[in-house]
Amino acid sequence: MKLFKSELLKLKNTSIFTLALCIPTLSILIGIKFFGVIKKNAPNLTPWEGLYSGSATFFIGILLPMFIIYATVTMGKIENTNNCWKQVLCMPIKKIDLYITKYLVLISLLVICLVSYLVQYGVVAYTLGATGFIPKDIFINTTYVFLAAQPFIALLFFLSNRFNSISIPLVIGMLFTLSSLMIVQSKYWIYAPWTYAMGICAEGLNFTKEIFPLLTVSLVLFLIIFSFDIISFNKKDII
Repeated sequence: MKLFKSELLKLKNTSIFTLALCIPTLSILIGIKFFGVIKKNAPNLTPWEGLYSGSATFFIGILLPMFIIYATVTMGKIENTNNCWKQVLCMPIKKIDLYITKYLVLISLLVICLVSYLVQYGVVAYTLGATGFIPKDIFINTTYVFLAAQPFIALLFFLSNRFNSISIPLVIGMLFTLSSLMIVQSKYWIYAPWTYAMGICAEGLNFTKEIFPLLTVSLVLFLIIFSFDIISFNKKDII
């Protein structure tokens, strides 16, 4: 727990926590505009449906990946600046514990961002006249996004920790993000794991035949990247 708090303190002077809370607001505003326009032609559309349809794609496809890129690059830059890795690795802590803690901090930031979206989505939907509870499909889709994003996060985490230059994880992250926006609209998106966070939330997908296999692929890729990185990190020399 002390190590976790220590890693959080390193981010105190960054805007990362503010962004985690506020980034979803942009997508919600787009959702409000979308609902206002489409409601004229679809009067039976509920605020739950309209707001989600108008905000989810922008949030999952653009804002969330960009936040993940920013978070991983920022965390990596903190340690790479002035060779801070040398100081950190000299501390009486296990390298594996340090690695896992850093990854948990990154995952925590992702959770904060997703929860912020859900809270804002719920509040705004009720403001627009929604009744009842938030549809369970919204929570389910959010869980899918969390799981499907793990390989992308693990890859950027690996790149951010391994290279002093932020340009490498930044460029690769942006390439994946921009390409996913195009590929996900085609029938070939199932062959591009980095598009799964967007594609897996599409309506009409069968859980057993489509969603579960895609999530399995995502988790297998995550385990491969994560295992390789943590093993190599544990062997990292102090230079």
